[in-house]
Amino acid sequence: MSQRRIDVTIIGREEDGGQVTLAYFLNLLTDFKDIVKKIDALVSKREGGTSVFRIVDLKRGSPSQVAVEAHPKEGMPDHGVEIRNKYFEGWADLSTGKAPADYDQELISKHKRLARAVPKKVSRLEFSSGDKNVEVSEALLAQIEKVLAQEVIEQGHVEGRVELLNVHGEPSFFAIYPLVGPDRIRCKFKSELFDKIKEAMAKYAIVYGKLHFRKEQPFAHEVDAEEIEIPDLEKLPSMKSLRGIAPDLTRGIESSEFVRRIRESLYEED
Repeated sequence: MSQRRIDVTIIGREEDGGQVTLAYFLNLLTDFKDIVKKIDALVSKREGGTSVFRIVDLKRGSPSQVAVEAHPKEGMPDHGVEIRNKYFEGWADLSTGKAPADYDQELISKHKRLARAVPKKVSRLEFSSGDKNVEVSEALLAQIEKVLAQEVIEQGHVEGRVELLNVHGEPSFFAIYPLVGPDRIRCKFKSELFDKIKEAMAKYAIVYGKLHFRKEQPFAHEVDAEEIEIPDLEKLPSMKSLRGIAPDLTRGIESSEFVRRIRESLYEED
């Protein structure tokens, strides 16, 4: 069996004769596609990813089965095996109530959408690939909900270079690349900010809004952007003048631990 292949097995409810409704099947494939495409972007470090996902096998009946493989787009590197591995690693983390390190709330919520179908829509939903297997259940759904409940939201701001504007879908978002902390932060925004964000593209900016943190993490991983400011870099204060200006920068974390986390965030993708 191909090391890039993911098999999806579905059994409908007994009252439906073990069959699956068209509406559910389409929703399942849409959510599954969204998850693997986002994982493709994470693995390849490209917003649009480098892979095309192909259905390589399709079986109708009870169970119904779909097999999908990730193949590289023309001229792009091949991340098919990495995508498959990361897909199952994500489920494994979620099954223990742990948020995968680089998953945002939207990606975790997509997993929740898949999980909540059992037993309401289908009696069984399973993903497998060789020796890797995850069977969706109410217990797994409870763990995912536990992960989602761990998020802390507070007003604040993030700073960095603005890039990756995407308005093809809901919600619209852009990415900000901060000087410290995570590699990038996803920023969702409403249409009234569009012109200002276009102006800020490829520039250093300050984004204000609701910051989303995972518990015990010092840096936000997502922002609901409410305002964006493009500072005049020539008017910014000097490094010397900043001394002592932010005594609570580490949010109560020991300075050595704070520096260690920054260092790890810089090298974790190497």
